[in-house]
Amino acid sequence: MCTDAPQGQGLAYYYYRALCDVVGSEKITILDEGKRNYGAGLVERGIRRVKLEVGLLSKSKYHRIIDNLISGKKNIVMLFNSAGLKKDEIKLLTANPDIYLINYLSDSPYALLQWQQKELFGCLPYFDLILIFAESLIPVLYQLGAKKVARIPFGYCKYTHLEPTQNLDIGSSSKLFYFGTWTSTIEDWLGHLTEHDLQIEGNGWHRASSEKLRQIGTKKNPGTDHNMAIMARKAGLVVNFTRAPHGCFHTMKTFELTAAGACVLSNYSVEQDEFYPSDQSMIYFNTPDEMVKKVNYFLNHPGDADKIAKAARESSIGNSYHDRVKLLLDILNHYNFK
Repeated sequence: MCTDAPQGQGLAYYYYRALCDVVGSEKITILDEGKRNYGAGLVERGIRRVKLEVGLLSKSKYHRIIDNLISGKKNIVMLFNSAGLKKDEIKLLTANPDIYLINYLSDSPYALLQWQQKELFGCLPYFDLILIFAESLIPVLYQLGAKKVARIPFGYCKYTHLEPTQNLDIGSSSKLFYFGTWTSTIEDWLGHLTEHDLQIEGNGWHRASSEKLRQIGTKKNPGTDHNMAIMARKAGLVVNFTRAPHGCFHTMKTFELTAAGACVLSNYSVEQDEFYPSDQSMIYFNTPDEMVKKVNYFLNHPGDADKIAKAARESSIGNSYHDRVKLLLDILNHYNFK
């Protein structure tokens, strides 16, 4: 498994922990980017971008992958969002007879930066299998040249989002939380909620034009992973957004927040409703007015919010990455991987 995420973080790590349990840790290796800091300063990010552009990171990862292959046996190499590898290295991997090459795309291909799109579109036919989180993106990827495409939705990590939130002392809370990186669109939506006891945990909020949101959101170390899960569990209400550039399908937090035991309010999407039915285990809205009215109602009716949170946690059964790993193995069996 290869990712451009920091050590111990992100989707690849959740899959790694689940795979260790399901198939055995001796069969799995994860290659990450060590102590990479998502909140790094401009200079550090600039240096990394240059290394990406000239292919230094790609060549390094390619050689690390090759060094970890078991010679003479068929190895599954699973990249997450291409793991920062360039077309030339991906072509070399797929030409290796010892490799079955998979790419898991956790973003819509049309939500990528222009240079990332160019790299992805140019190498899609090289992968033996493309995995995508949204059903509606399967024909898109086939049209772009993929050979085989299958859907595996996001999920939650039981070690990160479920276990840390069990047996917590939960009191009454009027806090409204948002977990996520700043964008101007999300800032516009959250601007309707500043009269509440709003707490924002995420990167990039120093860019907010609203002084109040900038002050609320700008933190040196925003809560992520198990800290996010614990805060969500203790919150009165958590607002989440599926995003237009990513197709408004579902997000990783769709499962992470609900598994943690939060009462989640989100803009409506069919894919979220597939897993968390409307007004049973998740609260949905379409407009800012609907969002504000529902925030007001559930913060003022904590008993109803608690019912939604409990139903969401129950609906999360079967949506862990341990379950997703079993789905992955079923897909590989379907394609007769040996």
